[in-house]
Amino acid sequence: MRNKAAQYFMSGYNCSQCVLMAARDVYGIKADDDMISSLSGVCLGFGTGCICGLLVGAVMVFGLLTDESGTLRARIKLLDIVSQKYGGSVRCPSLKNEQLSGNCEVLVSEISGIIENIIKEGL
Repeated sequence: MRNKAAQYFMSGYNCSQCVLMAARDVYGIKADDDMISSLSGVCLGFGTGCICGLLVGAVMVFGLLTDESGTLRARIKLLDIVSQKYGGSVRCPSLKNEQLSGNCEVLVSEISGIIENIIKEGL
């Protein structure tokens, strides 16, 4: 999933769109073009530097793969892992700047790998 997400990012899609499209390809979830387009405003922390859009896309993926309880567990796990790995924050600018010097392509790949591991562990 991580390679597909990175490929979509390099093709011009934003971070949240990339993770949803990659999950669609890998897991066969139903995510049509309208759903993908609906994520166009989520990037760059909703344009205000808030929560990373990649994490929003991830929670959407969890919600499409499991029930509410599984989604909540997966979300908590994801936010905990990302926060620990990237300096205690889940905000877009903090994630990009903590270790990656603003490189979203690397972030898309790394976090997509985390998402994939959470899915493999069971939702």
